[in-house]
Amino acid sequence: LGPSTPLSPSLFQLGFDALAGSVIRDEALLRNQVQQAVPVRYLKGIQPITLFKEDNDEKYC
Repeated sequence: LGPSTPLSPSLFQLGFDALAGSVIRDEALLRNQVQQAVPVRYLKGIQPITLFKEDNDEKYC
C-alpha cells in the first residue's frame, strides 16, 4: 500500500505483507506546507517508512 497508508499492524492479519506510509517529524513545517498546497513529493518534515509483516509476526500473529 502507498504513502498515506495507516501504519496499523492489524492490517497484516488481513494478508498484507508490507505497509508503506509516512511519519511526521516536524508538524509545524508540514502544516505550513499543506496550507500552501505543496505537492506531496516536495513535502519536508515527514519520513517515509515501510513496515514488513515478518518484522511484526511475533507481536501480532
